[in-house]
Amino acid sequence: MAEKPTSEKPPEKAVTRRDFLRGLAVGAVAGVVVGGGATAALLPPRVVTVEKPVEKIVEKPVEKPVPVAQVVPTGVKRPTLFITEYFMDYPRPFLIWRRHELCAGDELCVVACSLAKEGKIWPEASRIRIYHFSDQLDIIHLCAMCREWQEPTGTKTPPPCVAACPVGILKVSEKTGAVVVTDIAKCLGSKCGKCHEACPGKYPYFHPVTDKVLICDLCETRVDDPAKAGIPACVEACPNDALHIMDFVPHSVKTFSRTPEEFAALIAKKWYNWKIKPEEVE
Repeated sequence: MAEKPTSEKPPEKAVTRRDFLRGLAVGAVAGVVVGGGATAALLPPRVVTVEKPVEKIVEKPVEKPVPVAQVVPTGVKRPTLFITEYFMDYPRPFLIWRRHELCAGDELCVVACSLAKEGKIWPEASRIRIYHFSDQLDIIHLCAMCREWQEPTGTKTPPPCVAACPVGILKVSEKTGAVVVTDIAKCLGSKCGKCHEACPGKYPYFHPVTDKVLICDLCETRVDDPAKAGIPACVEACPNDALHIMDFVPHSVKTFSRTPEEFAALIAKKWYNWKIKPEEVE
């Protein structure tokens, strides 16, 4: 027998707390999405403007170059930059002051000297020499430019080399104050060597070919550029200012009248703080 259909509804499933919260969350999200889309459709499109950073223009101060001739020197030491003006402003005897601690040992002064006096690179014929005692100690050796020599008794005499020359060809130049050779043909060369023996610094040298005396005359004459006569080529070439033009000072005579070995020993004592005797710094 067939069952009769009934009109009774099936019992509703009870809504739990978890189902209620889940439905509430889904409805909230859907409302935000639909509401946000509607709001965005009603509002005008947002235009975002990006401001470019303004570049600050910094004006650099304009440096007005001062002519070299207007620069007023201070003291007696003249930098290499003012070497040409030195002879224009101070046409009086001078000397080449040497600072061994600044010497790089590159021998550019030796090359420049041979070019100025011989017309070619010829270190053996240079009037200035560099002695290398170690990687950190280079000694500059050239004439001490004695104008006069003071004996221990206090009496003043001509420079030792001038007084010792048997043929009298060495004299002190009135223009620069350096010792110059008046007649090179009369020089007896290294066979004589009286000038070298008399000099406390064991200077001058002798030419490798002619065997005539080689002495620094402060470039009173130059074969490379006669217009620069009187301007020492070695001072021009030194990149480290180890060589300077200075007015003549009396104590420089004995300061520089030393052999390279004596200079090296004195500087080594100074570097290592060894005791230096008073007579070593006269």
